[in-house]
Amino acid sequence: MMRSLRTIGVVLAIALIAPRARADAPSTAPETAVDEGRVHFQRGVSFYKDRDYRSALVEFQEAYRVAPNYRLMFNIGKTHAELQDFAGAVTAFRRYLAEGGTEISAARRTEVESDLRRLVTHVASLDITVSEPDATLSAEGDRRIDLGTSPLAQPVLLNSGSWTVSARKSGFVLAEERVVVSGGDKKTVRLTLRPIVAQAVIEPPPRQAPETDVPRPPAVSRPGRPMTPVYVGATVTVTLAVAATVTGILAVRAKSDYDAALARFGSMPADVSDARTRTRTFALATDVLAGATVVGAIVTVVLYLARPTETKAAAPARGATFGFDALGAHGAF
Repeated sequence: MMRSLRTIGVVLAIALIAPRARADAPSTAPETAVDEGRVHFQRGVSFYKDRDYRSALVEFQEAYRVAPNYRLMFNIGKTHAELQDFAGAVTAFRRYLAEGGTEISAARRTEVESDLRRLVTHVASLDITVSEPDATLSAEGDRRIDLGTSPLAQPVLLNSGSWTVSARKSGFVLAEERVVVSGGDKKTVRLTLRPIVAQAVIEPPPRQAPETDVPRPPAVSRPGRPMTPVYVGATVTVTLAVAATVTGILAVRAKSDYDAALARFGSMPADVSDARTRTRTFALATDVLAGATVVGAIVTVVLYLARPTETKAAAPARGATFGFDALGAHGAF
């Protein structure tokens, strides 16, 4: 019953904003943008009444994007709280107080500040430092959050739980760290990005014939181990490299689709989940194929280096002679 009353109270508070949306929109916003924002706002109110909070959040955020109004931050904060995204609610309420300033009534400011004191007990502060600038940062736990690029201006807020914080930059190996946080925690994560180093193939030194004082008979070459294993290894390695490249391209495209789904307001959770699953699948396939390519290259080089060339001395006439490499016979009757 209390939850129902609270929900009704929020809807009423939200509904009171609707008639004032046109007046509160920035003067620089075109009339069509204000109208579009009002449409998204009304959809959000409808979804909120139906307790479809995820759809309501998308609509409120889209309304703020097309026609910014600080009052929408109150709606966004309340919707985050209903979704138990306490970090998102804290961020939205703080923006509401900061952007509203003196326009916010004393009663409403007291209400929001009271909500903030309750919500921050569920939120942790994470200070993230990265060894390289301009790295793309993200955190993935009960949801995926894009944190921006390094260096971050301030610590990020996360809900209590287990999170994987990662940093990505072209030319560097992915850096990530898993951290468990609880309400009120203040932790630091340091991520070190290491450059990708290409592996060089070292050619073996030329073989030198042993020195001897005894004249040796001319050697007759005998075929050593066939080159077929080397050719097979090289072919497999090239095939794996091509496959890794293809899956890598697919992973990049899937990641782009995933980012677009996250950024597109109104996206269905199933679409976002599907895009994230494809991204992970192609990324895992790329890692496996890349690892297999490296292994194949190493095996091919080992097969090449281990290929012996055997020789056999020509057989002269009978008679005993001793050398370092052969025992033969020479002489005549």
